[in-house]
Amino acid sequence: MKTHINNTFAKIGARHRAEAVRYAFRKGIVSEGV
Repeated sequence: MKTHINNTFAKIGARHRAEAVRYAFRKGIVSEGV
């Protein structure tokens, strides 16, 4: 699972979970109400 997460982070240019969350908000993948 860790490899999958690291590959996903690399694809979106994130180094940390917080950066991945910011990416998701920017792209409209998640909304604040979720």
